[in-house]
Amino acid sequence: ISQILALATANALDHQAKEVMRIEGYARYNDDGYMIHHSKKYLQRCLKYMKRIWNILHIKLNEKKTQIVKLTHGFKFLKARVYLTKTGKVIKKVGKKNIVRERRKLKKLRKKLDAGLIDWDHIKMQYQSWRSWTSNFNAFWTIQSMDKLYHQIYHDQLKMEKEAVV
Repeated sequence: ISQILALATANALDHQAKEVMRIEGYARYNDDGYMIHHSKKYLQRCLKYMKRIWNILHIKLNEKKTQIVKLTHGFKFLKARVYLTKTGKVIKKVGKKNIVRERRKLKKLRKKLDAGLIDWDHIKMQYQSWRSWTSNFNAFWTIQSMDKLYHQIYHDQLKMEKEAVV
């Protein structure tokens, strides 16, 4: 229900951005959002206007995270880095914290597997879930690197599984 409330509470923001300010490059999900426009001055005016609306809605803005930047520098949205290349291609990369967390998780799950606290199927499903989510990004080399670690940590399990199939 908190997700529904978060979306509904800030609905006025969405209408102001899209209908009043005519921002075509606008998106928001819960407390995370962005506005894209070719004019920095216009974005500065929009930000001042949006701050007034946030105050009316009693939404506290994180001043440190709220910035106006060039798209070529990239910005963070939903724990991903989004960049615009010189050719106009949009690149989405997985956040570094997510990669570090997954590496640590694979190592912790190995210890739990060895202790008999979880089964191999749970680990396979967890890793496949992370891998599928990561495939939505420009993350080919990240996935390759994580696959390598996965095979290093679980080589014995993978070998037994392969022998059982044959």
